Amino acid sequence: EEWSIFGIARDITERKEADQRMLKMAHYDTLTGLPNRNLFFTTLQMGLTQAALSGWQLAVVTVDLDDFRNVNETWGHLLGDQMLTELSQRLTHCLNVSDTLGRMDGDEFALILMIREGQADPLHTVERIREALRVPFQLADHATAMTASIGIALYPDDGDDAHRLIKHANTAMNRAKKIGRDTYRFYTAQMNADASARQELETALREAVEQQAFELFYQPKISLA
Repeated sequence: EEWSIFGIARDITERKEADQRMLKMAHYDTLTGLPNRNLFFTTLQMGLTQAALSGWQLAVVTVDLDDFRNVNETWGHLLGDQMLTELSQRLTHCLNVSDTLGRMDGDEFALILMIREGQADPLHTVERIREALRVPFQLADHATAMTASIGIALYPDDGDDAHRLIKHANTAMNRAKKIGRDTYRFYTAQMNADASARQELETALREAVEQQAFELFYQPKISLA
């Protein structure tokens, strides 16, 4: 007795590719390819679960460019988008492997920093970001320097859920923006005091170097014997 088997095959490659495109559009920013607000929030929730299980700290850092509107008004949105794309690449290079970068909206980016025991505090990453921004952006025939206002909120000190941490990081970022360009603020008051002292010292040292206010003295070593 012979058996015959008949089947129908349908190529669903295009449908699968369309599904992948829709998934990417729902979770990733179309300009920079970074996680969008929704995926960032989901990743933060997962990061908080991991931090709680492992006893780690976690920092949410929001980065908002200073006077980015002037870039769009002066050079147009095309070059403005070019700057945001390059900015996303520079920010990515400031991160550790376990960190996450997302584009929240317009010229606002946010980071999730996983801080394991013995690992450097988030200020090291913040300083890397500030240094990365000081390198001018090349727009058409012009070199344009940018600065950012940065806000930092810590788990568990400033909150233990994603909504609260993002909100508190934005609050800290808005405080930084009111103070002036190229500055950062923690959400916690005491950390702000420590950060302010550090920034004041940094500013004073930069001004002293520019004004050639340092003078070098050599002190001879003398053997009292």
